[in-house]
Amino acid sequence: MTQDRSRIAEQAAALLAEVERTLEEGDARLRAMGFDPDKVRALGQDLSPAQQQQADAALRADHEAIEQEVAEERARQRAAEPNRAAPRRPQRFV
Repeated sequence: MTQDRSRIAEQAAALLAEVERTLEEGDARLRAMGFDPDKVRALGQDLSPAQQQQADAALRADHEAIEQEVAEERARQRAAEPNRAAPRRPQRFV
């Protein structure tokens, strides 16, 4: 029983450390873009539910547009690549 509790406590500590690391990475990305992470969080907390839904919808739309652009660019690059298959030698028929 105590082994289970200690294992659970270790897993919880590992998860908390991972969450803290992820939050720090997010803060670092915001700082790299010139934003204050505390102000960004405060802005999100001041939104009404309708504004939050609108922001979420806009974020999803942006994400989908980016994914579409990436897929189109990959297709363009694949189409522009020369065919790398070795040319086949003609077969002689008797």
